[in-house]
Amino acid sequence: MSVTNKFRNNIKTIFTIFSRTTSNNKFIPEIDGLRFFAISSVVLFHIFNHYFLKGGAVVPEGHKVTSFFVHAVSTNFNRGVELFFAISGFILALPFATSHIKTTPRPNLKKYFWRRVTRLEPPYVLSLIIFFLLNYVTHHNTLSELFPHFFASFFYVHNFIYPGTLPLINGVTWSLEIEIQFYILAPLLTSVFMIRNKVNRRLLILLLILISITVNAYLSLNFLSIINYFHFFFIGFLMTDLYLEGNVISMNKIKGLAHGAIGAVALFTLFFFPEGDKLSKFVLPLCIGLFFYVCMFSRPWKTISSFKLLTVIGGMCYSIYLLHVYIIAFVDKLSITQHLPGEFYSKFFMHIIICLIAILIISGIYFLAIERPCMDKDWVKKLMNRLRGSRVTATG
Repeated sequence: MSVTNKFRNNIKTIFTIFSRTTSNNKFIPEIDGLRFFAISSVVLFHIFNHYFLKGGAVVPEGHKVTSFFVHAVSTNFNRGVELFFAISGFILALPFATSHIKTTPRPNLKKYFWRRVTRLEPPYVLSLIIFFLLNYVTHHNTLSELFPHFFASFFYVHNFIYPGTLPLINGVTWSLEIEIQFYILAPLLTSVFMIRNKVNRRLLILLLILISITVNAYLSLNFLSIINYFHFFFIGFLMTDLYLEGNVISMNKIKGLAHGAIGAVALFTLFFFPEGDKLSKFVLPLCIGLFFYVCMFSRPWKTISSFKLLTVIGGMCYSIYLLHVYIIAFVDKLSITQHLPGEFYSKFFMHIIICLIAILIISGIYFLAIERPCMDKDWVKKLMNRLRGSRVTATG
C-alpha cells in the first residue's frame, strides 16, 4: 500500500470514528454541513469577544477594515444560533411531516420524547455538573449563588427566572431552553403538515413566518422564549416540505454560478448586516431561509455543505456548543499568545488557531466519550442489561 493510500485510509478511519450516528440510520450530510456553519460562527463570536472585549485587546489605529470585521464578528456571529433553530425545525418536523404527507405511520410520541431525553440530557447535565464544580473550585461563585442557577438551568427555566441575564454556569445554554420548548411543541406545531394541498400548506407556513417576524419586530418581552424565535423554526418546516419532494435543482453553468452567488450573498448578509433596526428582523430570516435552501437543493452549495470534514465537525456541534466558552476562557487565561513574537495580526491569528485546536480536541474527546454513545437509541436498555449481567456474574 502506497503512503498516499495509507494516509487516505487513516483519514477515512478518523472521519468514521468521529462521525455521528442517527437513530433511524437516515443521514442527511447537508444538515451537518449547515450545523458546521452555525457552530463555526458561534465559536468565532466568543473567541473575538473574549480576546477583544474581555481580554482588552485593541485593533491598531488606522486599520478600518479590521475594525469593521472585528466589530461585525463580535456583534453578529452569534446569529448562528438562529440557524440552529431553523435546523431543529427541519429535523424535528421531518418524521411528522413524512407521516402526514406520505401517509407513513405517525411517530410514537412516547418514543419521541424519550429519545430527546436519552440523546440530549446526558451530555448537557454532565457539562452542567462539571462547570458547576469548576465555578465553585475556582472561587468564582459560592454554593449559595450557584445552586439556584444550577437548578434553573437543569430544568430549562433560567430565561424565565432570571430574565435579561445569561445562565450563570454556562451562558450559551439559554438557547437550549428555547430548543426544549420547541421539542415539546413540535408534535402540535407539525399539524400544519396535515393540510393536503401543497400550495395551501406552504402559504400557511410562510404566513406563520411573516406573522412571527412582525410580532417580534414590534413586541418587546422582558424574557426570552420560543415566542421570540418561532419564525426560524418555521423556516425549517418550509425546508422540510420542500425536501420531501426530493427535488435537487438541475442547473447549467450560469444557474450554478447564480445559485452559488445567492448562497454567498445570503451568508455574508446574515453575519454582516447591522443589528438594531426593524429591517434586520426581516432580513435575517430571509438570509437564513435562502442559505438553508441553496445548501439543501442547489448543487454548488449542496456539494460544499456535504464536504466530509464539515459534516464531521458539524456532527459534533452539540459537544462543541456545550464546551467551547470554557475552553476559550481557559486558553485566554493561559495567555499563550501574549508571549509570542510578532505584531497584532500574527498574535491574533495564532490565538484563533490555538483556540480552535483546543476546542476540537477537547470537544472531540467529549463527543466520543459522552455524546456519541447517547446517539444509540437503545443505549439505556443496553446499559441496564450490562448492569444486570454484572450483578448476576457477581452473585454467581
